[in-house]
Amino acid sequence: MKQTSTSCNVASTDSAEWQAGRDYDAEILDYEALVNRCMGNLDFVDRVLMKFHERLPLDLEELEQALAGQDAQLVQRLAHRIKGTAANTSAKGLQHIAQEIEDMGHSGCLAEIPARIQAFRKEWERVQAWSASVLSKTTSQ
Repeated sequence: MKQTSTSCNVASTDSAEWQAGRDYDAEILDYEALVNRCMGNLDFVDRVLMKFHERLPLDLEELEQALAGQDAQLVQRLAHRIKGTAANTSAKGLQHIAQEIEDMGHSGCLAEIPARIQAFRKEWERVQAWSASVLSKTTSQ
C-alpha cells in the first residue's frame, strides 16, 4: 500500500542540533560498546564492521527505491532494518537518522525523507572513514 502526505508531524532533529556537543569518536561509532557486544573478540568486531560496510549501501539503495515508488510501508520496514543494523554496530548517528526515516515512513510523510537520506549519507561517510581507520589499525597488528 502506498501512502503519501504533504503535512508531517514527525520530529526531525536538525543535523547541527544533533551534532552539537557530541563526542565525535563515541558518537560516530561506539567502538567500546561494539567490542563489549562482541564479547571482546576483535576478529569478530572486524567481521561485523566489514559486513556492515558491505550490507548498508545495498539497504540504502533499496530504501531509496522504495521511496521513489512512494511505498511508505516498505520505507518504514527498510529504515527499521537499517536502524537495527546501525544499533548492532553502535553507530548512534546512523541509528538516530534511520529512526527518523522509519517514523516518517510510518506516518506516510515521504516528502521530507530525501533530506534525511542526505543526512544519513553524510553520517555514513563519517562512519566509513572512522571504521576504516580502526580496521586498518587492527589488521596491521
